[in-house]
Amino acid sequence: MRPLSGFLESEVVVKIIVDDDLCAGHAQCEDVAPEVFGLNDQGKVELLMEDPPESLRRFVDEAIQLCPVDAVSFAR
Repeated sequence: MRPLSGFLESEVVVKIIVDDDLCAGHAQCEDVAPEVFGLNDQGKVELLMEDPPESLRRFVDEAIQLCPVDAVSFAR
């Protein structure tokens, strides 16, 4: 797993984590937050925006919820 980005939530930085081994290329994250997530040449999720603005937070939250293999998550 590797940290990809972060949000400031009540003075706590929250990182977006992608588990490359779990990602199966379903692209649910890309469908919900195409400004933030895309697929690389191997069909795995990649981060398109290093520091997404807070205005995209709800889309990132939804993308995490929709991932069928839980490859995308938050870590504090």
